[in-house]
Amino acid sequence: MISLGSTITEAELGNVKKQRNRAMKIMDNIFKEVDIFLLLTTSRYPEKMDVSHRKWGYLNPWTFIHHTHHSGLSSVSGIPSLAINIGFDKSSNLPIALQMMSKWWSEDLLLSVAYQIEKMFPLTSTPNHYQRVLDIQKSDE
Repeated sequence: MISLGSTITEAELGNVKKQRNRAMKIMDNIFKEVDIFLLLTTSRYPEKMDVSHRKWGYLNPWTFIHHTHHSGLSSVSGIPSLAINIGFDKSSNLPIALQMMSKWWSEDLLLSVAYQIEKMFPLTSTPNHYQRVLDIQKSDE
């Protein structure tokens, strides 16, 4: 994976840095007006699990792009962000989350607001295929 980085040209790296700076300026302007920025965590519901997914895993690039679409903003700009569960989809019982972002060095505000929202939307369910990672036995491998 490290070898992939060796193929990036200086011009491409310069463009990446320009886009990062652009994103930082946009977010800086937004945070002059608001303290917390809310958006969806993903742009679609999770895929339904097939039995084979539990054993072999699952990767669909198109789905991956849609599930990570909104997380790029905080990754590129470096602003603090977190996601909290705000409910469950009625048909699949899968979680629905809200992503929250705050300006740089305001993690305390971000955590305080997240805590208040979590109290408004307490966890009342778990997904059908939920399994605590710490409870998985080595024999399941």
